[in-house]
Amino acid sequence: MFLFKLKRLIVAILPPVVFNFGQVFFYKFNGKDVRKTIKEKSVIKIPSEYDAIYGDFNKIYNIPVENLFHYGGQPFNSDDQPFYNYLNNGDDSLKKYYENNQPNNCFDAHRVDINDSNYKPEDYKYTLPWHNKLDYIGEFGLGHNHGHSAFGPVSEKKLKLEIFRIKTCLKSLQKNGYIQWQLFPKIDSDLPRCYLLKKISGECSFHVVSGKHRVACMAYLGWKNIPIKFDISLPRIVLEEECAKWPGVINGCYNEKQAMDIFNTYF
Repeated sequence: MFLFKLKRLIVAILPPVVFNFGQVFFYKFNGKDVRKTIKEKSVIKIPSEYDAIYGDFNKIYNIPVENLFHYGGQPFNSDDQPFYNYLNNGDDSLKKYYENNQPNNCFDAHRVDINDSNYKPEDYKYTLPWHNKLDYIGEFGLGHNHGHSAFGPVSEKKLKLEIFRIKTCLKSLQKNGYIQWQLFPKIDSDLPRCYLLKKISGECSFHVVSGKHRVACMAYLGWKNIPIKFDISLPRIVLEEECAKWPGVINGCYNEKQAMDIFNTYF
């Protein structure tokens, strides 16, 4: 009890930086790690359907980079993916990408041609057929009006933010490897989060919904397998065999063929 009260008193009166240095010294003195890094593993670890439905959200899987996709069916090891494109081509390549890729709806974003006069893109806009309608809310203090990371148009602030995040991520990976956790300066970056798409044939792919800059940088640096976890906000598995039950199909915004055309861009 005395030690607990003493610790609370020290935390209350010491400046945060001094306390953090004290923590680092205490950890090192006691042989504890002050940083946890993730290293690339050669063993591929694909989650099963059971894992996707019932597994632990914090379990780590090692997925071949060619099986990871950004919105739009963009492979993370291809110049079709804007961050990887920028890492390969630099300069104004990201700006040009966003200027040249400005889809009007989900079909355009996935480069799927349709001839359906009954389709009303405003009904679902960019929402995928297997999701309930989602409104893009933006990130890092920038609202949805600044644009989406996967396609244009984007504002100047959004463009600068994406470039800053790519450069910061790449520099950290090159200097320190993948830091999952660090005591000081404090880092708690977790791992990229995905959900699983599975065909009737058993073929699997993964849609990355967070950690996209990290995945692109790891792909650029030559990682063959990327450590991921399941996303906690979306359904963790999308099955081809359940196409007729997907929300966008049930509500009539997509027919089954249209939905499957989009689904197949992730393979």
